[in-house]
Amino acid sequence: MHVFQASTFELGRVSQTGEHGERFWISDRERSVVDTFRLRHLVGEDMAHAALRRYLQARPKPGRLAEFARRLRVWGPLSAALRVLQA
Repeated sequence: MHVFQASTFELGRVSQTGEHGERFWISDRERSVVDTFRLRHLVGEDMAHAALRRYLQARPKPGRLAEFARRLRVWGPLSAALRVLQA
């Protein structure tokens, strides 16, 4: 089980409608990348870095990514990875 702070629960949450009109929510690209860094102890550092690399290849929104990373308290590790990837 993972516990999320109530203040960050809606962060990056996108509403979708299924084929039969059912409504569900998914995380946007920025939230997904930040979550891989938050959960890197479970998914592995390699997975977090791979998610960041893929994100950077496809129309990134660095300001939004940084905002989410700061609010979810993973800006340190994520910014370090960004520096390495951009070197």
